[in-house]
Amino acid sequence: MESQLKISPNLSLLTDEDLLVVFKGKSFETIKLEPQLSSLLMCFIRSEHAVLSKDYIIESVWPDNIYVGRNALRKNVYKLRALFKEYHIEHLIEIITIPKKGYKLNAVEEETRPYFKTKYMKAVAIAAASLIICFIVMRGVTEEDIDYRIPSSELVQLP
Repeated sequence: MESQLKISPNLSLLTDEDLLVVFKGKSFETIKLEPQLSSLLMCFIRSEHAVLSKDYIIESVWPDNIYVGRNALRKNVYKLRALFKEYHIEHLIEIITIPKKGYKLNAVEEETRPYFKTKYMKAVAIAAASLIICFIVMRGVTEEDIDYRIPSSELVQLP
């Protein structure tokens, strides 16, 4: 049995220890998985990211167990998705529901953009556009050569 399954360049599953390893540059982080979650993830990885029917997944993860149904599968998929979100790796790996067919694992082959950029890119773009608009407006206001000072000859002197 394989002890390490590579999901993407940034993710691996250590099956013997039920650990998901996230590589971040020169460092890495390990995420401890429940045995069922590890088996479920292993099923997705071994299928090479194909669409898997719910029945196939149940038979693969819980062999010879007639009491496990689709509700257990749904709960475990939910737990995996929550785990991905908790550890901020949902941009690297996700489980996609294919209506009336099953589930599919989608893993990013290479992290093309760092997490910071993917999460905050829209906010930074909006802030930059707002600043540019402010500078344009301020420049238009300050470039006019209107003298608002009142000449001393027009001042009213009080007795």
